[in-house]
Amino acid sequence: MSIETKDAGIDKTVVMFLVTKRPYSSINPEVMQSIALLEKIRETTEAIQKQIGERLFIDASNNNFNKFPDLNEYVDDYWKIRLRRNLQTWQSQGLPKIVTHNLYDDGGDDVLNFLRSSNLVNKPDDKVKVVYHPDFLSSVSPILTIDYADFVRGCHLGVFPSYYEPWGYTPLECIASGVPTVTSDYAGFGDYIMKAFPNPSQFGVYVVNRRTQSFDEAANQLANMMFDFVKMERLDRITQRYEAENGASHFDWKNLTKHYNYSYDLALKR
Repeated sequence: MSIETKDAGIDKTVVMFLVTKRPYSSINPEVMQSIALLEKIRETTEAIQKQIGERLFIDASNNNFNKFPDLNEYVDDYWKIRLRRNLQTWQSQGLPKIVTHNLYDDGGDDVLNFLRSSNLVNKPDDKVKVVYHPDFLSSVSPILTIDYADFVRGCHLGVFPSYYEPWGYTPLECIASGVPTVTSDYAGFGDYIMKAFPNPSQFGVYVVNRRTQSFDEAANQLANMMFDFVKMERLDRITQRYEAENGASHFDWKNLTKHYNYSYDLALKR
């Protein structure tokens, strides 16, 4: 799970991406239609930008105005009508889908059931927007045309509160990309972090205690971590990104190889 925050004055809108692999039959057609409509809006606005830029340049170079002109006069009626129609169609599509694919077990999917029961359905006034993508990320995908590594770098926080993970590369991939991350003490990575560093949050790693807490207690701890993170100022988040990337150097192979060699030798002896 990854989080992206968007500043809006003193408020913030949080976009939560839930990326995993689940059996699905097809991409949701409404999602594909929304992508097509959004592309039409992009093409129209880019055409309007080009038209305004060319006409503004011509008038400015010819010294044809003494004050800044009304840019509406530079746009043909054709493009105005086309943009208006695109926006009307876009606004009539209803709420954005919370899941990008048609799952085989839509009614039995734990993630979807939780989102629906919590009324996290991407309403306009929702402070948390959700994109549930039940497939691997790829630059050739028709939905999220981006590879996993680039997707990670574009997020603000990676959340991986594993119930079990022998090591867990995903949080390490995050900090190596300069992205703060959440792990758990049930993951090998989180367990190592707790033993090796007295205050891992200093370089952007937050560890959920799942060993000695109940599920609800661990969930509340995770919620508080995420809430505290989204309340951070932009400058503080940028600083933590630098600290996370610097902290990743502790996990260079030249530092970790000795542990693998020790485990290998111990296995041979036994």
